Amino acid sequence: MAGLFDDEYVQYAARQLLKGHEVNLSAKRLSELKGLLTDNHFTLSKGQRFWLNPQGKEYIRRQLAQAKPICAPDPELDIQQLNIHLPAQVNQHVLQALLKKDAKKPLDEADRQRLVEADISVTKDETLRLRSAHGFSLYLQQGSLLDLSGVFALSNECILPERLLSTVTKLLPGEVSFTHVITVENLGAFIEIELKPQCLFIYAPGNNTRLAELLVGMLPANISWVHFGDLDQAGIDIGLRMAANLARPYKPLLPRNLHDIAARYGRPVESNQPALEKSKRGKVPWQIAKLNPELAARLAPLIEQNLWLEQEVIVMCL
Repeated sequence: MAGLFDDEYVQYAARQLLKGHEVNLSAKRLSELKGLLTDNHFTLSKGQRFWLNPQGKEYIRRQLAQAKPICAPDPELDIQQLNIHLPAQVNQHVLQALLKKDAKKPLDEADRQRLVEADISVTKDETLRLRSAHGFSLYLQQGSLLDLSGVFALSNECILPERLLSTVTKLLPGEVSFTHVITVENLGAFIEIELKPQCLFIYAPGNNTRLAELLVGMLPANISWVHFGDLDQAGIDIGLRMAANLARPYKPLLPRNLHDIAARYGRPVESNQPALEKSKRGKVPWQIAKLNPELAARLAPLIEQNLWLEQEVIVMCL
């Protein structure tokens, strides 16, 4: 069967199986491999997902040892032969498809170093959502000024593409200067939070805070940064990580009547239970050691009762 295992596609699937991964063998190019393994009882399966039993692993090892080695691909040669010209910025998945022949396979450090040497930057092409009660302008690297006042006058919200944001060097206030920038973790809270004068609100979804940090990092230190997230340990951890990345003090947005909100809407931390019902949405237990004494004292209505709060509740009580 060495001929079958000379195929690059089959070799890749076989190596994934050998690593203990479940593999979908429904592809036409893997039908012969699937038949071989199942007919000889070398696999276990669940639906279209297969993995090897010990006998199957031993068989695959022998076949791969006898198979013709696949020549290491040269993606740079492929790109040259196809006359592909890469611009200064390229989408991450496009680069992965070209360099790894798989849009979902991440670039390694060697790939990234070659791209740096070629002056090619990788972009995820995400967007950044902003809300403000008044307009401002963005100063771009080319020396031009992008006035967003008209956009905010229409909707109080603006969406910036990542590639544009990467050219921004400074935020210039309009008629009203900002005193606070507030990053908001969840979309519902970001949309519903009441706009305040002199405040810029930035959507920073979950752990994907990269673009929000990029914009906050452009702001002068006299603009105070506040983070608004779920009041649980995971939400606090996100804020602490952002604070470390920004080299700014961590200031969570907390309601004045936290005690009353906790009494009505606080949800128990369930993560100590061995098995959770999906509806209970277990949370990471509070970790007092991560909190400074002032923050721990302010969160006492939750910590002392082992409760947590969703920010979607808090946003209507600020």
